[in-house]
Amino acid sequence: MEVKKLLIVEDNLAFSNELTHCLKNGGFAVFAASSVQQALEIVKTEKPDGISLDIQLADSLGFNLISAIEINNYYNGKMPVITVVSSLIGLQTIPILKQNQIPYYDKSLPTFRPEMILDYFTFALKANFNQPAFPRELPKLQTIPPTSTSDLKVLIKQKLDNYGFNKRATAYNRLTDAVYYTLMPTENQLHSLTSIFVDVLNTDFNTAFVGMKKLLIDTFKQNPQNFYDFYHKKSREELLQLGVKEIPTPSDFVYRIAEDVRKENS
Repeated sequence: MEVKKLLIVEDNLAFSNELTHCLKNGGFAVFAASSVQQALEIVKTEKPDGISLDIQLADSLGFNLISAIEINNYYNGKMPVITVVSSLIGLQTIPILKQNQIPYYDKSLPTFRPEMILDYFTFALKANFNQPAFPRELPKLQTIPPTSTSDLKVLIKQKLDNYGFNKRATAYNRLTDAVYYTLMPTENQLHSLTSIFVDVLNTDFNTAFVGMKKLLIDTFKQNPQNFYDFYHKKSREELLQLGVKEIPTPSDFVYRIAEDVRKENS
C-alpha cells in the first residue's frame, strides 16, 4: 500500500515537531516547512497528498501557498487535502475558510490535540476527498479587526492593568509594544519577538528581554494572586500539582496577552 505524504507548514518548531511525530506514528510520510517558500519547494518535488497549514508564517500568510498551488497547477487541476491549523482563527479568517470549504483547527484551544489532525487526514485521504478549486486571489487579512493604534494599545494596557505593573517602567512600554506588533506586524517584521525589538523598535533584544523578565518577576512577587487569577486561571496549589511555572517568560506572556486581545476582538 502506498504511503501517503503530508506537509506541515508551521513556523513554531516545537509544535511542528509534535505534529510531525504524531502523523508519522499514524503511518504517514511527513515533510515540514517553516515558510511559504520552503513549502512550495516541497510541493514541487514531493506533491504531498495533504497539507496542514498555519495562517501567519514568517515570510507570508499561509493563504498565499494555496493560491500558488492553484495558479501554478502543481496537481494538474486538482488540489491536495488542506486543513488550516492555526491560532489565528477568528472573525476575519473563518469566512475565508468557510467560503473555500477549508476545515480548520484552533491550535491555541486547550482542547486541541495533534491526534485531531491525524484523524482528519486518515479519514479524508481514505475517502479520497478533493479540495475544491480556489479563487485566483484569496482575500487579504489583517491580524485583528481594523482599529486605530491608540485604541488597540488601550485594549492591551487594559489587559496589562490586571497584573499591577509599574506603568512608568521602560519594560512596561516594551511589553505593550511587543503585544501590539504581535497583533499588527509591520512589513519588515519576522514572526518572532526578537524581530519586533530588533527590526521594528531598534532595541537590543537581550536588554529588552532582561528588563521584561525582571518586571514580571517583581510584579509577581508583589501581586502573585493576579497571575493566578488572570494568567493561569488556576490556584498556586493546582499549578504545583501540574508542574507549571508560576512566573511566565516574557515570550509566553506577550503571546498569551496577544491571544486574549485577539479572541476578545474576533
